Amino acid sequence: MNEQLEAIRRAAQAELGRTPRVRAWWVDALTLVGVNALCGLGWSAFFSLHLEQHTGPLVRAVGAAGLVLVALLGALAAVRPGGRPLRVVLVGLAAATALVLVGAASGHDPGIPFLGGAGCGVSELVASVLPLGASVWVLTRFAPDLLRTLVAGLAAGAGGLVTLHLHCPNGTLSHLLVFHLAPWVLVALAAVGLRRVLPSATWAP
Repeated sequence: MNEQLEAIRRAAQAELGRTPRVRAWWVDALTLVGVNALCGLGWSAFFSLHLEQHTGPLVRAVGAAGLVLVALLGALAAVRPGGRPLRVVLVGLAAATALVLVGAASGHDPGIPFLGGAGCGVSELVASVLPLGASVWVLTRFAPDLLRTLVAGLAAGAGGLVTLHLHCPNGTLSHLLVFHLAPWVLVALAAVGLRRVLPSATWAP
């Protein structure tokens, strides 16, 4: 009997040795926070600061703060186990921030053709590639979850939008809607689409 128990113990230890240790959730969360912060702040270094986009410094600061919170807390909420209430709050914060950006538009027109502003949208999408890829890769550790993925996508795109928020001189509503906010939504939808086709390492929630 003792020999059988010892054999079972050795077999269990061998199996545990073959099984890789699971990373703590906060390691992935901090990784995404760092990637989102680095891409947002790093991208901003390539552009000159402009203040014409919004009606005043207060709304500009509120908008920037909302985007930064979405980028950083969203990365945390997307990975945190049992973080559904926080994820719901983050989606609400993203929507409220978008309304602030639209409502605070100054209407300033730098005099370029409408399609000439497409560079803003391209810039935002380029800045979001690495955060988006990292977020979707991390989420394969979890069972597919629409809210979790949506929050991760919004966080991944918020860094690029912060750059436009602080550095774009165009304050026309059409420009902000098409070349600032629409790419943000596109990044979030891309996260949802990519997550749907990628396999999951586990089906644990």
